[in-house]
Amino acid sequence: MLQSRFCFWLGLAALIASFSGTPTTGLGAPAARRSLPCGPLAGPPELVEPPDVEVWKLPVNANGEHELVLTVRADGKGDSQRFCYHYAIAGVDYSIAPVLRVRRGEHFALRVVNEISGPSKAAWVASNAIPQCMPMPMPPAVTNHYVGYLNHTIDDRWMPVVPVDTNIHLHGYEGPASEENIFLSTLSTPLHACEFNITIPATQPVGTFMYHPHAHGSSDAEVLTGLDGVWIVEPDRPPLPRSAEHVIILRYRFPFVNDNPYAPALDSFGSPTMAHMASLRPAPPVPYDPFDPPPWPVAFPIRAGNVSLDPTGCNGLSSDIYVDANGTHTPVSLQLPQGEPQLLRVVNGTSDSATLLQMRDASGHLLPIHLVGLDGIPVSGDSAHPLASYVATTKLMLTSMSRADILMTMNPGEKATISSEHYCQGADGFYQLHHDLIKIAATTA
Repeated sequence: MLQSRFCFWLGLAALIASFSGTPTTGLGAPAARRSLPCGPLAGPPELVEPPDVEVWKLPVNANGEHELVLTVRADGKGDSQRFCYHYAIAGVDYSIAPVLRVRRGEHFALRVVNEISGPSKAAWVASNAIPQCMPMPMPPAVTNHYVGYLNHTIDDRWMPVVPVDTNIHLHGYEGPASEENIFLSTLSTPLHACEFNITIPATQPVGTFMYHPHAHGSSDAEVLTGLDGVWIVEPDRPPLPRSAEHVIILRYRFPFVNDNPYAPALDSFGSPTMAHMASLRPAPPVPYDPFDPPPWPVAFPIRAGNVSLDPTGCNGLSSDIYVDANGTHTPVSLQLPQGEPQLLRVVNGTSDSATLLQMRDASGHLLPIHLVGLDGIPVSGDSAHPLASYVATTKLMLTSMSRADILMTMNPGEKATISSEHYCQGADGFYQLHHDLIKIAATTA
């Protein structure tokens, strides 16, 4: 078990390290300049929210459907490559992933154009000229066999794929899988584009959801460097004005910055671990009583060079990575009108990291987080009245792709800070340190 977990963390660390070069451009502003397809690297210290796109107001395509064309582009090459969505609304070009607002029962089209490896004319042709996309087979993965618990064989398959393919997945979508087939490949057509015709079910919960690429083997690297966004299912009667909603997407800072400069390097573990696993050979399983099995072996403490891992401390293989909020280095500032209910849609848009959130007042005392929705589901269970009730908590764990709808009303002169807190995933897992993320202040009208 330890061997499998170590391989996973080591592989993830290697993937992150492969993007450690300095990118030429980044997320942020409209992408009118072709030399900056993904915009500048970091925005102002104030939170800049992504553009809203109401799908029922989109232009109608040749098939009579409201359609949004999302073109996937990349900044840089190799170690400095970074991904973003490009689209145009009313003649204005953007490279910030839009917030897609939909209503239950809505029917619309999403066209995904793949320009990772070069330009395509698919964004400009009629929708009925887009060929049908097809699934693409995965490249064969090398299977490594290791000896695990009671000599049972463990199969480990690591599939590093050059991220050149893409598609789209509406994370949390409850409609038919055929409408957003995650196995479709943009590379299966000459235009490198797929047309997705989506119907939001009448039973879809109202709340906050994610969209991201799901091309197997490529999606992790693409999401890792920012290729994801938010889609929101609107209630029939919105309880708050649009100005009272705030979308906050946490993504890895790029170029990547480790949040603990004192974290041990993996170099001393990598070679000895791989050499040890390579020396093991599968053997017949050890006879045992399934009703009284022997205890699971624990390999701690582990020592290599001057680095030691033990089961008593929160000292995993590596610490995590700094995050940005909507493409701006944290902490960001957010001003909310005093005395008016506000809805914060906080999204963990990272590819692999969990985040433990807390909120404190100006004196550092913990404040309750009023959670009205989690992962797209109102805690009230009532999609007609999604803000009717809340759960108060002082700790909120958001795993990768998780979303939290937080309701708050600021008192005059009040200040609050939402932060990520120290935690670890286990003695051999990633851990995270305290970081202020969002500094909130009440303002007068």
